Amino acid sequence: MRNATQFLDRGMNQTNNDKECGICLDTLKQPLALPCGHKFCTTCLDGWRPKYGAPTGEDKMLRQANNLLRQALGSEIDTIDVVGDDVNEDIDKVCPLCRQKIPPSKEMISQLVTLRRMRKTAELHNDIHSKRYKSIVSSIKDLEEKIGDWDYEDALDYDHDEDYVDLPSKLFEDLAENSDIQPVLDWLGPPPIDPKRLNAKCPSLINLTLMHIAVISRNNNLISILLQYGADVNTVNAMGQSLLNNPSPDYHPQNRLLLEWGAEYPAHKGGRKALSQMSYIRGDIQLSKLLLHEFGGRRCEIINLEKNPKFNGRVCVVEKWLPQKLKHKIIFEGTGDAALVGPDNLKRRDRSPTDCGYYITYEDGCIIRRDFASKEECQAYAESLARDAQLSADLTTKVEES
Repeated sequence: MRNATQFLDRGMNQTNNDKECGICLDTLKQPLALPCGHKFCTTCLDGWRPKYGAPTGEDKMLRQANNLLRQALGSEIDTIDVVGDDVNEDIDKVCPLCRQKIPPSKEMISQLVTLRRMRKTAELHNDIHSKRYKSIVSSIKDLEEKIGDWDYEDALDYDHDEDYVDLPSKLFEDLAENSDIQPVLDWLGPPPIDPKRLNAKCPSLINLTLMHIAVISRNNNLISILLQYGADVNTVNAMGQSLLNNPSPDYHPQNRLLLEWGAEYPAHKGGRKALSQMSYIRGDIQLSKLLLHEFGGRRCEIINLEKNPKFNGRVCVVEKWLPQKLKHKIIFEGTGDAALVGPDNLKRRDRSPTDCGYYITYEDGCIIRRDFASKEECQAYAESLARDAQLSADLTTKVEES
């Protein structure tokens, strides 16, 4: 491992090396260039100048919950360490090599825009004495100090993500008011969906995506449709919050669905065990216990069953862990039958656009769900829909040309 002396020497002597990170001194990975010309790996710079700014209130909540959860669940859970906010503010604002100021991230500016909007709304309703309002004002002050005079155009894009368009905030507001998903589907257009629209973000609402809208509105049908199209189940907003950021009983069905599709809680927030803790203190004890184990809530495939080899290859969803038996209770896909298997007899098989296990379509204002007995049946159906969509698109093009 290179020591601090090597790091400092590198800072004294570095010219603009296009191939080497100025922090880890290895080959650049997803390089991010600063206005001063120095380049760093995106992850390295994120560790120096945090992408999301100050830690969110969840971190403090996790620390407070740690002992409480251990007392309740005993040895089933391990204590996790949550990153604190003891960052040297003078260091993380400047280039680690030349000490010139580092621009904020686009996520931080999106946070500030959203918080200012929330402050204005609170003031319009004369809600200026609540703890929530005071928290918003405090967060705005903190972000303004971190951001300074930088604007959005000059901010750092940690994601290098140009494959999206701006998501109209009205689309979010309309769906929040009612459960009609037709406006969303109309905005997306016919399949195959343009990835730029599927990955659309709303800068005025902390970079919320269509997936965030579907989860917040608790619309499992829209969640499934978007994931079938290929939406990112692990997308995060400008606060670094994942789709699993609401681990409460109200969102239990949505969180269970997301787990089946492979959703993960961000590693920088503590991962699966941190989500288990959050679930517990927000009242979803069932989800909290489920998340204590690797396969909890996941879609899996049965493997290595020697006594009942006929079940190998079958797909299931892990329902719960039975500590007395050291086995998982599973529900077989397709039949709904239950069984008990050990951890060594499972491997994850997350749902994907080509292996959903079911398919949801929206036809003439009605939701239609089709379940499949095999991956091949699901793929054949998805391919038939794609062919029909392409034929329709070709026909429309010919009509327009004529």
